[in-house]
Amino acid sequence: MAQITGLYFDFSPGKSSLFLALATILSYNFIRYVKYKNKDLQNHLYAWFSLNKTILLWINVLVGIAFVYLVFQFNIQALLVLIPFGVATLLYMLPVLKWKGTTYSFRKIPGFKIFCIAISWSGVVVFFPIQVHGMELGSLAILFFRLQFLFVFLLTLPFDIRDVNFDDNGLKTIPQWLGLNYSKILGFSITLIIAFLQLHYFYKTAVIMLFGTILASLFLFFSKPNQSKYYASFWVEAVPIFTYLFGVLFL
Repeated sequence: MAQITGLYFDFSPGKSSLFLALATILSYNFIRYVKYKNKDLQNHLYAWFSLNKTILLWINVLVGIAFVYLVFQFNIQALLVLIPFGVATLLYMLPVLKWKGTTYSFRKIPGFKIFCIAISWSGVVVFFPIQVHGMELGSLAILFFRLQFLFVFLLTLPFDIRDVNFDDNGLKTIPQWLGLNYSKILGFSITLIIAFLQLHYFYKTAVIMLFGTILASLFLFFSKPNQSKYYASFWVEAVPIFTYLFGVLFL
């Protein structure tokens, strides 16, 4: 997704993309570890994590070393951009918010989970690469952030549909709140909004995100709670990769 930002704003975000990849590995494994310690993983994931936690630890140590090395390759302004999204990632899992004697993480706030994910993803893949390359975080960058927010929101819906029978009812995910059919209608409405804004403001490169958005919509259309093991975890997750490769071929 950071590479897609580079296509839209005409620069090569190689180093910032690598940095974000390393940060993603660390943050995702941190989230998994917290879930593991709290016994909040599904049974098969808990068993897999227990079996592979040593090798995961060493992977994270190596990734952490590379991550720290890259930190010193960026200017302070670029790193400051990451702070609110890094804090959001921590608060996503750590129960530090108190309300009426009960502690909550962002993930446990009803209806907030998908917004936290979409804001964090779109923020780091748009604002960070642009800042690294010394470009202005102007109105066009903010608009592209909003488009990527909608794109990530759309991509997240198949995951929430997959987990609708496993998520705590208190989470109030979109499928829990609206049901499967209305969740899909919401996703298709988002597709139309993205298409309109892309064609209106980014007409020269609009075909790139239109491809990705249509692909994400197709995966959403065929999403169901009892989907195959890799449907969301591989195919939906790979939509940004397919979108970027399409963009490279198109440009």
